[in-house]
Amino acid sequence: NNNNNNNNNNNVNTNSLSLSCASSSHLFGASSSHLFGASSSHRFGSFVRSVREFCGFPGDFTRLKGVVAQSGGICPSVLEEGRRLVRNHIRIRPHIIAKRDKFIENYVMMRMMSNKLKHENGHKDQLLHVHRHANGFTNLLAVHVRRTDKYSESYLNFMFTKHQLFNLITQHARAKGYDGFLMCTDDPQLKDFIKAKSLLLDDGLECMTYDACLSPLFGVPPHFDDNIDGYQKAEDVLLEVLLMGRCGGFLSTLSNVANGVLFFAENEKLLENHEYFHNLIHPKNEQPTQSPHHTTPTHNTNTQHQYTTPTHNT
Repeated sequence: NNNNNNNNNNNVNTNSLSLSCASSSHLFGASSSHLFGASSSHRFGSFVRSVREFCGFPGDFTRLKGVVAQSGGICPSVLEEGRRLVRNHIRIRPHIIAKRDKFIENYVMMRMMSNKLKHENGHKDQLLHVHRHANGFTNLLAVHVRRTDKYSESYLNFMFTKHQLFNLITQHARAKGYDGFLMCTDDPQLKDFIKAKSLLLDDGLECMTYDACLSPLFGVPPHFDDNIDGYQKAEDVLLEVLLMGRCGGFLSTLSNVANGVLFFAENEKLLENHEYFHNLIHPKNEQPTQSPHHTTPTHNTNTQHQYTTPTHNT
């Protein structure tokens, strides 16, 4: 948060940052007044210094890798440093972890019931074993699609119609052998469409969603809708990040949330199995070059790529 109009000032106002993070104390850390644990003053100062030294913070956020189109996907150095910062400085509060674990537990129970295991003796112990040791989300594909107001930063996020996104998700999930996918997005219309289409699948591929608060206003992300409780939308996005981080693979658009999934991920397989939607069609070294203001990006349907671009319209 840089309130100084002169970007040549490299000093970070830690007082402003600590005040900003105080309202997030329910989500993070052991201290009731700070974000980063019991020894909050030392830990927070260390965190800020690490970010500033690595990113040149405050700096030009239009160059963030994995967030904006012109910078492309996240690179190994940013991924490694982001995971180091989270590992060393951020602790999630127990009640948030409990909500995440309960959601996963319910999913595992549903899977067991669908496999006709609910009447077997010892199914509760089996559930706990699967949940705690085998990770019930291991064979799910995490999916995150950032839309609404993101066009100004990444036109790549808007390359595909909702029909095309559905086909790409299901094709990718089947090709990689996943049981289903966890669908997360800031676009409520897209989320409802994907859920409804998934009910028509006859091959057992499941669509899971977390009931996050999304804005009913067209093109408005939750964090810009003042009618949604500030704490609730913060908790929702954190829980979705933590849930996606337990999956075995990740398919995403460019965004800070997608980067957050990679930074917080507990499942190492997710890091190995991360792909961007635009890379499913275009080779990584041949990205489309349309202007960010171009409203109808063309699709490369060359058969050398893994997937073909569906032709449905919205």
